[in-house]
Parts: sequence; C-alpha cells; structure tokens
Amino acid sequence: KIAFKNLANRLFENSNLFRGGENNNNRQFLQTNGSLAVIKSMISSQLEGEHLLSQQRKDRLKWNLNYTLTAQDQPDYRVLPYQKSIDDKNDKSVPFEVVLRDTYRYWSELMDNAFGGNINYTLPFAIGGKKQQLKAGVLMQYKIRDFETRIFRYEEATNRFNRELLILSPTLVFNDGNIYEEGFVLNEITNHTDKYGATSGLYAGYVMV
Repeated sequence: KIAFKNLANRLFENSNLFRGGENNNNRQFLQTNGSLAVIKSMISSQLEGEHLLSQQRKDRLKWNLNYTLTAQDQPDYRVLPYQKSIDDKNDKSVPFEVVLRDTYRYWSELMDNAFGGNINYTLPFAIGGKKQQLKAGVLMQYKIRDFETRIFRYEEATNRFNRELLILSPTLVFNDGNIYEEGFVLNEITNHTDKYGATSGLYAGYVMV
C-alpha cells in the first residue's frame, strides 16, 4: 500500500490596538494606537508505504518520508503613541502629540523547514505456542529555521520640522507624503540580534520484542 498525503493551510489575522493611561512619573497622559497583521502558512506532505515482505513469515515493512513548511509573516506592524500633559487631560483644546521616539514600523519573516523519515520492520513469531513480535525501526528529523526582521522609527528630518504633523490622526501620520525635508525621516534601528538561523536534528532507533 502506497499513500501520498498533502495538507495546505493559510491564515490571515488583523488586530487593532488602542489603549490609554497615565504615566505619573512624567506627568503624561498617553494613548497608543497599533495595527498588527499576521499571515501564517503551513504545507505538509507525506509519502508512506506498507509492504508485506513474505506470505509465509508475515513480516511487514512500513516507511514514511515527510516534509513540512511552517511560515509566519508580519508585513507591517505599526505602533503609534500620543501624549499630552496630565493637567490637560480633560482639555479638548490641547491636542495629543505623537511621541516620535516610540513610533515603530516592524516587518518580520519566519521560515521553518522540516524534513523527516522513518522505517519500521515487524516480524511475527511464536515461542512455546504463544505469538510474539520482533520490531525494529529508525527515525530521522532535520529542521532548518530562518528568522529576520527590520525595524524603523519616525524622526524629525531637519531642525525646520513641521510640528503640525505631530497632531495628525493615526490614519494620516504614516502617509508617505509626510516624509520630506520639513517632515519625517524613516530611520532603520534594526540590530544584528534581530535575526537568527538555526538547525536541529533528531535521530532515533529501537529494537523490541
């Protein structure tokens, strides 16, 4: 018996964040907006077989070859905090201003490839008229993972910065048109530690009666 099995799955999630509170140390009232999209994908394939090796001995061989890809993509995670003085918390004439040092746009990709296989052999026999089985097998699984990210922060492009941009609504602050000489500059703050590669191997065998 030979079987070829496949499974594919793709999931998209989009979350929006809004939270507010007081920072008493700095006498600030804060409001933070965030938008997080996550795309998760999985592909799994298996080729497996079961063979009767001898009609007389009734011994069997089972084997499996498999591959799995697991991926997660964050295409543009955005964090945008606003602040104003706690004393002006209830004064609607005083607008909130963007906290540039805490603005972030974040991209990340995770790729996890797994390769595996196993073989199992079964031999029935009898001792003293009682049925027994000899079983033996080996297994191998090897994984390769790659993760990388890029992080950016909005900053003032020059000392002639247009402070009117700091009171724009969250839907307008990140517009490309706000990146110019008297507006924002998008500065990359990615570190070398924000990405990694890894491998892992699992190898096993057994014999049992």
